Amino acid sequence: MTETTPNWAPLEANLTPELCAEFMWMFRRDGVEYYKHIQTRRYLQLTADGNCAAQPFEDHWKFVSGRAGGQQHEFSC
Repeated sequence: MTETTPNWAPLEANLTPELCAEFMWMFRRDGVEYYKHIQTRRYLQLTADGNCAAQPFEDHWKFVSGRAGGQQHEFSC
């Protein structure tokens, strides 16, 4: 089921307000919050406790925000 009530807490637990401002909250599905980066249009997917399931948060955030260098392969939490 897709939910449409924004939940910024998981993102705010990991990033400063300035970095949070780079994202749009999109939806929640199966307990995962979907935040879209405003420039790269990539999704950062976080659980309610602010964790990224597939890899460390910082690695995923760098990819989603475009801060990771070199060629990247798309992945998601």
